[in-house]
Parts: sequence; structure tokens; C-alpha cells
Amino acid sequence: MGCRRPRSLVERRPTSQAWVSLAGRSAFPELHRISTPIPHTSRTFSCWTELRANRTHRSAPSTASAAVRRSGKPRGCSWKRHPEVIIASQRPARIVVHDYLGHPFQIELSRELARRGHDVRHVYCSAIAVGQGNLQAGKPDSGRLSIIGVPRQQHPSSGPDTYGQDVASLIRDFKPHVVISGNSPVPIQRHIQRTCAEQRIRFVYWLQDVYSARAPRAKTRPNDWERTARCEKATLLSSDAVVAIAEPFAAFVRQWGVQPEHITVIENWAPLAEMECASDDWAPASSYRSSGEPIFLYSGTLDDRHGADLLVRLAKACDARNTGVLFVVSEGSGRRALESARALGIRRLQLYDFQPYDHVPRMFAAADVLLAGLSTEAGQMSVPSKVLAYLCAGRPVLAAIPSTNRAAQLLAEIGAGHVVSPDDPDEYVEAAFALLADPARRQRMGSAGRQYARRAFAIKPIADRFEEILVP
Repeated sequence: MGCRRPRSLVERRPTSQAWVSLAGRSAFPELHRISTPIPHTSRTFSCWTELRANRTHRSAPSTASAAVRRSGKPRGCSWKRHPEVIIASQRPARIVVHDYLGHPFQIELSRELARRGHDVRHVYCSAIAVGQGNLQAGKPDSGRLSIIGVPRQQHPSSGPDTYGQDVASLIRDFKPHVVISGNSPVPIQRHIQRTCAEQRIRFVYWLQDVYSARAPRAKTRPNDWERTARCEKATLLSSDAVVAIAEPFAAFVRQWGVQPEHITVIENWAPLAEMECASDDWAPASSYRSSGEPIFLYSGTLDDRHGADLLVRLAKACDARNTGVLFVVSEGSGRRALESARALGIRRLQLYDFQPYDHVPRMFAAADVLLAGLSTEAGQMSVPSKVLAYLCAGRPVLAAIPSTNRAAQLLAEIGAGHVVSPDDPDEYVEAAFALLADPARRQRMGSAGRQYARRAFAIKPIADRFEEILVP
């Protein structure tokens, strides 16, 4: 692969000289001094380098490692390639993919990168209640992939949990060339970024959510929210590259001062091969299906942003109309709210914990309508990943999501579902039963979603784009 302009720049130094380390190259001394000043920013990275002697020397051997240090311009300047220094790619690379939530599509990316010959360490939190992907290494996996679940536990003396420290220790031990991290609470993301800066490891911020764009919750103290916003902004500005999952995310961080050349928009996806399923034989729903009872299904994270109150309203409507049953597969705060509602006597509400990952495709296929929700406050700065997994199932989606949200726009563009306002419970209920009354429409929507997934969710072209960023 040819040499490319690096996406990240390097740490500020007090001198205007550049030092190039060429360990392993017997033809040169260990250190070479280049007298011409090279501009800098506050960003850090580690990469392969080569010194072009009189602009005619061939590329450095693949075993060489290097660190380039630059100084000169203030933060925010654009970097220009120095005529005497060429940045070449690291292949194979050591890569840490940190996905705090353990979603299915991130581990699919790690597996594909490992299949391409990179040494990949996939790290996730093993102590949170979310629907996670296939996080067990198996025979089909490359020997270059390791999957590590890190528990989140309270520090016995200082109080804060040790998760960020534990992930930082894994990074130091593995000594990767690059870390890509997302879905993390802001303090954890900041801790990982600082560790990478200290170790001169490239850090790529996988921007899955913008916490600062959310309205503070009623119980949140203003100082806490402002502290989180400052920390999130500082982490983004200090990252070597940002992968945003939608254009509004990219626009938001550009306003913060992140340079456009450091931002790439790559939309999320779902692991198509794992989610497609011809069988609808999901045991909890089998008796309802055999009797012809229509099924609504909500699966995934459920908190105050995801419309638990709408699900309660729909379950009550099923009782009142004596048709339809609502399955909710989730855990956490939103699940507890539904348990309270069910205790009041709602008959057609079925609650289940998160299912084993290999049961999920059959669970989706057992539904007549798949449900998603997102509050108005979440707006553009959150894209429910469950919607993308639903598309693979070939079932219509009823989404109570703001129309400005990328998931809502996608459903409208491809005709895979019906979108209503999250602030109108009556419209939500009527739309749900209108879908049940129109099997042909449900069939068209499900088919449109699956066709889109087959076009857009192929992992190889997606991994190509990530590889360009992670291994420039």
C-alpha cells in the first residue's frame, strides 16, 4: 500500500527539530536528525517512517518502527508533508477495538480486521445489562483475535470504579499501534485517550453518542453536566481521528473545533450473516404464533430515552382490543417500570431478560412488528442500533423517533417502517394496529429493510474504510 498523508499529528515539543527513530535498520544510525523544522499540533501518533536520503532511498523494511516528533505551529494548524519524511503504513498492525457496550457489529469489525492479518484485541465491559453480540472466540476466528471482557467494579478506597484503569493497563501491555474506542462513558473515554497520548499510540474516537448534546436530566446537577461536556470536548479535540456515525455528529464536533480532515462519517451497520434467519421458532412466542396471535416485539436497551411509557400504552391497548401481545426483551431501569405496570394487571405484556445471542435472529423473525423508540431530547445525537439489526430480520419497524434522527430518516428513505412522533402516544398506538391490519404493507416494509441490509451491511467494504483510518 502506498504512502499516505497521516490522519493524526504528533505531540508538541519545545524545539523545532524532528527526530526519526529507525530501529532495526542496519543501514542507518538509530537516530537521524532532520534540521528543517516540521509543524506540529498537540496530537500524538506512532507510525512507520522512512527517511528518504536525497529523495531517492527506498522504503524502510517492514520491521522498522519509528516515532516522529514535531513542533512549531499552534494547535489547530494543518499539517503539510515535509519533503524529507514519508509516513508509510504499518502492516500488520496491532489494534485495540474498545466497545464498552459489546454490540454485535463492533465485534464483527474486529473479526474482519483479524482475518486480514492484524493483531486485534477486542475489549468490552462484561458487567452491564445490554444485548451483546457474539463475544466468544471460536474455531472460525483468526488466531490474531483476542476478546477480553473487563468487569466494572468499585475501587475499595477511592470510590470510582476501576474499569478505565483496567482497560488502560491492557493497552499498555498490548502496545498497539492504534486504539479505536466508542460507546464509553465520558470519563472512561478520556482516561483511555490520555493513556494513548502518554504511550504515543494513535487514538481514534468512534463517536456513537454525543452526551453533551443531550439536555441535562432533572436529577443532574449543572456542575456535573458542564464537567462532562468539558471532558467530552477535550477528548474529541485531543483525538487523532474521529469516526462519526452520522453527519449531524460530524457537524457538532466541527463546531467544537475538530478539524474536518480528522473526521470521517461511517454509518453503523448490523452483522447481516448473523441476523438473517428463515426460522421463527422462538420458544417464548411459539404458542402465540400457533394460535395466530399477532406479536409486537421490543428488544434492546430500555431507559428513560427509549419510550417505556409508549410500550405501556401499547400493551394496555392490546388488552382493551383483545388482540396482539407485546414482548419486551430488556433489562435495567425501563424494564423495572414495565414490571410495575404489569403488576397492575396488564395481561398482554410479556417481559423477558436478554436472550442468548444465537436466539436473537429467531426472536426477531417471530415478530409481526418490531418496535423502537427514542425521546425528543435525544434528537439527532443518538442512532438506535436495534433499528439496523431489525432491518436484517425482514420485519417492519414501528419507530417512535424524532424525524430529524438518522434512524428515522433511513426508515423513511428505504420504506422499511413507519415513523411517528415520540410525543404522541395515541398516534403510536394507532400506527401499531394499522400495521397489523395490513399484511401486504408489512411484507413490503420487511422486504425493503432486508434488501437494504444486504446492500449496505457487507462487512468487507465497511472494514476497508476503517482500515484506511486505523492503518493509514
